[in-house]
Amino acid sequence: MAASSTSSLVDVSDPVLSFPAVSIPPQLKFFMANVKTMVNVQLISENHLIWKSQLLKLFTANNFDGYLIGSTEECVAVLCRVKEECVAVLCRVKEECVAVLCRVKEECVAVLCRVKEECVAVLCRRKEDGFSAITV
Repeated sequence: MAASSTSSLVDVSDPVLSFPAVSIPPQLKFFMANVKTMVNVQLISENHLIWKSQLLKLFTANNFDGYLIGSTEECVAVLCRVKEECVAVLCRVKEECVAVLCRVKEECVAVLCRVKEECVAVLCRRKEDGFSAITV
C-alpha cells in the first residue's frame, strides 16, 4: 500500500481544534476557590450521586449552574463554535478517508487484473502444452 497510509488523518496542531478561551467571572473564580469548604460530602466512588446533587445545588444557589450544564450565553456560543469546528474537521477527515479508500480500491483492482492476466497466461500455456486438467 501507499507509504502515506501511516500519516495522521487529523493534525492535532490544527488551529481549528483549539478551544476558545472562556472568560470566567471573578465571582465564579472565588466560588470555585472556596467550594471545598462548602461541600459536606467529599467525592468517593460510592457517593457520586449525593456529591453531584450537593454541588449542583451550590452552583444553582449561586447562579453558576449554567456553567455546568452549558446554558450560559458564553457557553452556548463556545459550544456552537466547537460544534462547527468539529463538523469541519470531520468533513476533512471524511474526504481524506474517501480519497485513501479510492486509492486502495484502484491498487486492489490493479493487483486483481495482474493476477487475472497471469492466470489466463498460465491456462493458455497449459492448454498449448496439451494438459486437459490443471493440477495445483
